[in-house]
Amino acid sequence: MVYDWDGKEAECYRLYVEERRSLDEVMEFWKQRDFAPSKRAFQTQFKRWDFPSKQNPAHKNPALVARVKELWEKNTNQRDMLQILNDEGFEIRERELMRVRAKNRWLLRVPNGMKGATTTAAIAQTSETYPESFVNELRQAIDQEDAGPPRFPSETTIDESKSYLNLDNELYRQLRDQFQTICEEESVIKKTLAGPDKWQQVKDRLIAENEHLQAQFTDEQMEKPDQKMLSLDVICTDVTKRMRTMERRMTIAEAKNIIGVNPAESRQIRDEFYEILKADHITRSAILQRILAPGDTDPQHQQRLKALEVLCRDVMKRLRDDQTKRDPSRKKQINTGPGTMEELQALATKAHPDSSVVRIEGVVKGKDFKEVNYPIDDNEELGGYLAHMSAGKVTFAVQLA
Repeated sequence: MVYDWDGKEAECYRLYVEERRSLDEVMEFWKQRDFAPSKRAFQTQFKRWDFPSKQNPAHKNPALVARVKELWEKNTNQRDMLQILNDEGFEIRERELMRVRAKNRWLLRVPNGMKGATTTAAIAQTSETYPESFVNELRQAIDQEDAGPPRFPSETTIDESKSYLNLDNELYRQLRDQFQTICEEESVIKKTLAGPDKWQQVKDRLIAENEHLQAQFTDEQMEKPDQKMLSLDVICTDVTKRMRTMERRMTIAEAKNIIGVNPAESRQIRDEFYEILKADHITRSAILQRILAPGDTDPQHQQRLKALEVLCRDVMKRLRDDQTKRDPSRKKQINTGPGTMEELQALATKAHPDSSVVRIEGVVKGKDFKEVNYPIDDNEELGGYLAHMSAGKVTFAVQLA
């Protein structure tokens, strides 16, 4: 079939060359205008028009590759790495950055319990390690998942809250950063400590200073106003929770940076320590010898020891998880009650071994028989809940991903 290409060169050049859209996007643009040649036809015509080749992959740019390696050495995550590169003038997209890292085996740790907002990134990083068939099955399972409506307000997820407030990923990040700044200025660290009046005050300030939220809450024909307000409360509560968590905990990335190891060296340390634990004998790590050689003469020696402890705890958790998977008899019986968060997570994922725990809440029934859910994030909170329920039935609400 012969297609009429007259008058289409300028538009194709704008889309394909100037805006750097993919060929599939250009084809979709013309298909909506009842012009649908094949991909081969487009490629042939672009060649006739002498369009510049887009075959200039990021991994062939030495300066870009060197900068990516430098950021990877500093344990920079994918999102921040992409932002830094674009700010520095490198024209690179998320998928291209993933390809550069995958090609050089500069892999990054995917945080446990990644939620829906980061599901795409989690799948993308999973594809760097696992076969394509596994990744496709994972994607289909996520697409088909239907969690149903929440039974209680506390079960409203971050993803659902974003949807109710019409927040894309960028607006969501801006809102979180903005609310954290407000909380820091107003000395608000926790909803219950701030009190209802102060909490409402900081939320009202967020709405007043955020154009997107103004549009969401000033629309007279707004649908589900109560649900929107609840959704904002869920996000704001999560922000203050993250503020408290980050304030008292050292992250894996921070631990690596303090010690001065990149992700590959961190994996080497972990593997060596893992082998020590499995073989039940002591060996030496060349990397750790180098790191701790200065001893007390190093002003950061104590901080490095603390960072090393963070990495070692992570190894212990991985070892326990591995032992539990290989030996089901290690799993604690449900009726005895879990003693640690690790045991509780192992019990929660027993029926779904390929899943991970996103959220755990302890369920308490009041005098009016209404259920109230209390978030449980660490062993201290778990112990408090179990002590509170010592004379009653222990029930947990667990969200898996």
